Amino acid sequence: MKVAARFPIKESFELKYFLLAFHLALLVVAVVAEIHWSWRFAAILSVFLSYYFSNKNYLRITRAPDDLCWTGESWLMRGYSQSQDSRYLDLIGDSWISGVASLLHFDDGTHRHYWFFSKVSLGARAYSELVYYARQYLKEKSIAEK
Repeated sequence: MKVAARFPIKESFELKYFLLAFHLALLVVAVVAEIHWSWRFAAILSVFLSYYFSNKNYLRITRAPDDLCWTGESWLMRGYSQSQDSRYLDLIGDSWISGVASLLHFDDGTHRHYWFFSKVSLGARAYSELVYYARQYLKEKSIAEK
């Protein structure tokens, strides 16, 4: 099977540092705020819980067993099971696509997958290619559904 393009799913350090900085700022506000100790404790605990779940979701959207591939007609990925079979993926219309970063939602028939791509991590050319293919796929999919 020919692959027209491969897009590696990898960590985005910009997003990781943003999450960390945001939660550190919230922590500083919670510590410095002049409130009752019980409210301060609740605020600090909330910040730690928020960071835990944010980091957990960050790891989920920046890791995959293989690169995302575009064949020219469909999306696919290998490596979901021990047999290393290829899974065809359907790009879902509620994906978020912008000029700088995208959160793409895929369905393989049994599970939903979410992956984060950014212009910085992929490179300008590969990212613009990914955005073009994703928008074209969604456009053709919406026309076919009508």
